[in-house]
Amino acid sequence: MQIIDLLDSRPEKSKPVLFRFISDEEGSLYRLAALLKRDGYCIEFRRHRSGHCWLCTASGSLGPNDEPLDRLCIRMLDLADQYEVIFDGWETKIGGNEAKADQANDAG
Repeated sequence: MQIIDLLDSRPEKSKPVLFRFISDEEGSLYRLAALLKRDGYCIEFRRHRSGHCWLCTASGSLGPNDEPLDRLCIRMLDLADQYEVIFDGWETKIGGNEAKADQANDAG
């Protein structure tokens, strides 16, 4: 069963969702973070544990009347291109289990 189908299996429930972005350039990532915050996401912005780049996470909830996750991911990819950062994937929890998708896994 595909993750998207599983996410839609209980559309009446809100689900937490987290999007990850990384960049060597702090300014570009910070501008994206500001936009996502205005869009209602809770933002965490810090230096990546490697110390070589910056990490931004945008968390929120995905409810039954919200844009579907696949469209949100396309939007996040478009924003990453626009701000010249890397969309590193997303995470959510489904019935206590964590589902993840990394850009590298989605591309291949």
